[in-house]
Amino acid sequence: MPKKEKTQPAFYDLNGYNAAAKQIDDGMKSAGHLFNAMDGMFKLQIKFAKEYEKYANTHESKISKMTEYDPVKQVILDNIKIARCNAGHHRQIADEISVKCSGPAKQWKEETWKKSFFGPSNAQKDQIKKFKDAQSPWEKLYKNNASHQQAYYKAAKLEQELEQKKEDCKAKEQQYQQSSEELENEKQSYIQNMNQSFEAAMEFEKNRLKKTSELIIAFNEALNLEKNHDTVFELKSKDKNAEPQKFNVLETLESVRQSAHSISIEENLNIYNNEMGPNNATNMEWPVFQPYDESKNGMANSKIVAEGNVASGQKGVYNQSAEYDSPPAQKSQSYDSEPESEPGPVQIADASGEFTAMVKHPWAKQDDDELELVEGEVIYVLGEPDEEGWCRGRKDDGTEGLFPADYVDLGEAAA
Repeated sequence: MPKKEKTQPAFYDLNGYNAAAKQIDDGMKSAGHLFNAMDGMFKLQIKFAKEYEKYANTHESKISKMTEYDPVKQVILDNIKIARCNAGHHRQIADEISVKCSGPAKQWKEETWKKSFFGPSNAQKDQIKKFKDAQSPWEKLYKNNASHQQAYYKAAKLEQELEQKKEDCKAKEQQYQQSSEELENEKQSYIQNMNQSFEAAMEFEKNRLKKTSELIIAFNEALNLEKNHDTVFELKSKDKNAEPQKFNVLETLESVRQSAHSISIEENLNIYNNEMGPNNATNMEWPVFQPYDESKNGMANSKIVAEGNVASGQKGVYNQSAEYDSPPAQKSQSYDSEPESEPGPVQIADASGEFTAMVKHPWAKQDDDELELVEGEVIYVLGEPDEEGWCRGRKDDGTEGLFPADYVDLGEAAA
């Protein structure tokens, strides 16, 4: 059976901005790999320079002591000086990388991106706050609308069974219709506020892409000092019967140079907007008033109101209210991340290693191996948390997965 592809929530869904905000740190982590590559090349060039200098010192000393005619000896020493030229060449490359790449990269990172001790960076937290502030009025009306929809459907079903419930059903219908109108009236203001917040995220991403492009070009220029001749090298294959592969140094360097200059900031920003921003919500189904229909809106079907997003049908979006200012430990360490405190031991209830725990905070799973948590529900914990604070658990329906240990309260559930 093929693996079900994970659907990206629409940007205007509740908490649908998470991918756009998360890109701030993901983009900087990607830039971090580039910084590491630059630093690695710098160290490699210094190592080459030292080896050439060691070679020159060793052989100049030995040749100077040879019993040989002075003119011949001098010619040999002159050839050894080529090693010193190579050493100077590699030190020049190292200096170019240090001045044009490593130094500006470090300064730019310190000025732009502050990694917090726990959780996302300050830049990502600031952007999340902008999104949350922009979404707050909409979220209140949205949840109010979802609540009235559920109440209306419930009342409508009771109307079919009990005649005296008709007036209450009508009142609930009016409340639902009124809240739907309020939601519709707020929609354009909500879209405008969310788009303004996304512009700030786009500006940050634009600056990051611009700086990344500049550093890649500078890195390329540092490696591509002027060559005096067209050199062709042979790269031997592991297959002894295969012909060696030949490549031209200047042609290869020119190809890399063109690649470095081909980065399109506009194209990458379009991808950011289309996949994580407002453009990914062009086909979004907005919530509207839906008259009760027994065949479509029975109580069994109305569970989606409490479990998911009415607008897009994404499971768990309605109850996703987990805060980013106090997340659990991440499952993996990223570039420049500080060590996080280890969680305390969990008491196991019996020999099977299972015990129940009550969910304190909702958790919207980020990966397929995670478990969706709903506030107030009871889950089975299958073992102690790992060193990064993740536990494995099971729901009543048999679904298993990982969840953050900090999001459950062992004291409020029966063992």
